[in-house]
Amino acid sequence: QERMARYATSEIRFNLMAIVGDKRASLTQQLEAKQKQRDAITAHLSGKDSGAREAGLSPEQLADPAALQGLLPHIEAEMTHLQDELQDEHEKRRKWHEENVRRRHNYIPLLFGMLKHLGEH
Repeated sequence: QERMARYATSEIRFNLMAIVGDKRASLTQQLEAKQKQRDAITAHLSGKDSGAREAGLSPEQLADPAALQGLLPHIEAEMTHLQDELQDEHEKRRKWHEENVRRRHNYIPLLFGMLKHLGEH
């Protein structure tokens, strides 16, 4: 920060960047957690208590079936939101890939061919 303070406020010489994890991995983990929670709730409501506590449900929540039933739509909505975000991330990566392919392509032979064709006509 001392180096940044030496320069005038009108100068922009620093670019702050951070190394962050892949958002797709984080979204996938969150989605899997929500799926596990949904599956645990439906199993508990159907009478099969298979890992409801491991899915992050408190004993108070497990004691009230109406609250569990009301929790399901919220979990489904969160899952839909996470799936949409994950799809957006995949689409963003696909666009980045297309952009990189275009940027790396050598267009010089195409330009020479077009100029040659225009010169002939």
